[in-house]
Amino acid sequence: MSNRVPGSGLANACTAAIERMLAARLRGDTGEMADQRHVLDGEVRMGRCGMAPALISTLLDEACQRLGLPVVDAIDQPPGRLGGLRAPRGGGSHVWFEVKAQTKKDRFEDVTQADWVRDATDLLRWLYVYEGEFADRLPPWLQQQLAVDDPATYFAGWDAKSLWLADMSLIPSAEARNRVGLQTVKDLEFLLGRKYLVHLTRQGLRVIPMRSVKPIAGVLGGAPVEMRFNYSNQTAACVHLSSPGPTTRGSIHFTYHFGYPKGPVGRHKMHATSLTDCADALQVDS
Repeated sequence: MSNRVPGSGLANACTAAIERMLAARLRGDTGEMADQRHVLDGEVRMGRCGMAPALISTLLDEACQRLGLPVVDAIDQPPGRLGGLRAPRGGGSHVWFEVKAQTKKDRFEDVTQADWVRDATDLLRWLYVYEGEFADRLPPWLQQQLAVDDPATYFAGWDAKSLWLADMSLIPSAEARNRVGLQTVKDLEFLLGRKYLVHLTRQGLRVIPMRSVKPIAGVLGGAPVEMRFNYSNQTAACVHLSSPGPTTRGSIHFTYHFGYPKGPVGRHKMHATSLTDCADALQVDS
């Protein structure tokens, strides 16, 4: 299995165009918005976008009006940064936006079908080091994916709860945290107070402060984290988490599916209940 190619998790052309359209709307660039509608027209013709570009533009426009964030610019960023978009505000501060575009899905609840993050993450590495049964259940090729040379140094200042928080924030490794300058859990908490999730489906568009996503709010608020392991799935292991619990059907907030025989090594899901009735969320219906 050493020739496995991990899943990239990179935005496709449709999502990238929607990110650029949002950035253009935030900075008032009508010409760029028109250009991205043209790009999305091509994505529709190729069957990669399931919504009319004019409708996407309308939803973004109304959401930005209602959000009312005073930004001086908006820049779409390459994958692996703090968010798909960075929007500078006055005084040197910034806000970030992460776009999850599911233009072929009919309902917001379909978010569970999307991969939130993929492959090996630092929470899974932590579990491999500190949860003996989890490690013993994994085949050697997966153990190699999670091995850490010096766990005390690698995980210094980070525990299972904070590493799950980082995964939900889409910063799933020490390399990613170092790349964007997040050295401590406090740095991550600061970011979450300034980052927004933009979720688009045929039902409409939601803008949710990341700090209000239910399990993130639970962890930040000091709620206990319940974790349940499942080894009877098609993958080598599943890890269900909620904050607060329970991790029963209908109440699970997040699931790691790790050890697929083909494709990405791991597909990890944010459950729909995590994004339902979040505080300070904004919704624009189609």
